Amino acid sequence: MNDLNEQYKIELKLQEKKSNVRTLKSFLWFFIAMVVIWLLTAVDFFVIDTRWVTIAFSISAAFFVVPLILKGLPLYSGISTI
Repeated sequence: MNDLNEQYKIELKLQEKKSNVRTLKSFLWFFIAMVVIWLLTAVDFFVIDTRWVTIAFSISAAFFVVPLILKGLPLYSGISTI
């Protein structure tokens, strides 16, 4: 019975790590999309005020930095997401 509980705890930790890496990767893709939108706005592709997009980009960058510092870059985590 003790072995089963230990196996359960190990599996739970592994699933938690995988979940955290997937969440961080989704943050990364969102950040890349924001960079593309910000760059397109900077070259006047969109007809909106660049100042507002810069403010939104800065806020999303600030939100992205915190989990990146806590977890590290998801591309080099060594955990398979399959």
